[in-house]
Amino acid sequence: MPLKFDSPHSGHVYTDDFAYACPCDKIQWGEDAFADKLFNCTPGHDAGFLACQFPRTYIDPNRDLVDLDAAMIDGSLSDPVEVTKKTYRAISLIWKLVDDEHQFYDWLLSQAEVQNWVVGKLANKV
Repeated sequence: MPLKFDSPHSGHVYTDDFAYACPCDKIQWGEDAFADKLFNCTPGHDAGFLACQFPRTYIDPNRDLVDLDAAMIDGSLSDPVEVTKKTYRAISLIWKLVDDEHQFYDWLLSQAEVQNWVVGKLANKV
C-alpha cells in the first residue's frame, strides 16, 4: 500500500477575504512553516502528498464544522455549534485570538462570511 502524507497546517496563501485585524507576523506563527517543503519530494518516491494552501489561522481544516465560537458571529446561527476545548482556547474552526493582546478580527463576522469560508475553503483545501 503506498504511503500518503498530508500537511493541513502549512498553508500560507492569504486570500483577499482573510481580512484579519492584527499584524500579519502575529498570525504566521500558526503555520507549520516549511512542512510542505519537507514532504514535497514524496511523489517522486511513489507516495502521495496533500497540502493545504490556506493557513489554519484562516480556517482550521482539522476542526469539526460545528466547532465555532458563536460570540464571533453577528446574529444567531441557524446551524448548531459545539463548544469544545479548542473553542475555549480560541482556536476552533475559525480562530479568535492570536495572543493575549491581539484578536484576529475587531468586528463580528457575518454569517455569509463564515459560510463562504467554510464552503469555499474546506471544499477546496488543496
